[in-house]
Amino acid sequence: MRKITIIALIALMGLVSSYKVSEAQFFGVVLSLTGYVVDSDTKEPIAMRVEAFDSKGNRIYYGRTKSENDGYYFITGLKPGADYTIKLSDNERYADKVEKISMPETDEYQEIAKDFLINNKFETAHPGK
Repeated sequence: MRKITIIALIALMGLVSSYKVSEAQFFGVVLSLTGYVVDSDTKEPIAMRVEAFDSKGNRIYYGRTKSENDGYYFITGLKPGADYTIKLSDNERYADKVEKISMPETDEYQEIAKDFLINNKFETAHPGK
């Protein structure tokens, strides 16, 4: 009887330890990418269109930075372990930027911080830079 109790306890411990992963898969853990879009020289915030594409090229997010006053963006619904392409565009004064981002493998919600530095199209090169 004692042997059966020990085996049942071990099985129960295994079941409980795998619950967290199962819960994450069942409820669909998502990640968010958040940060600021700023001028690469002045570090001033920029208003730009922000798009996110999955590894198959499907657009999964379309929006703008919150405002020119702060340049903040927030993309959510990203999958752990997935690769995305972030495209920043639609500002006459600044160059478009495309950057690949890999999300970490995780079983918990996370906000990944990522700021984007954007080059001014009309700035002349600075000597010594």
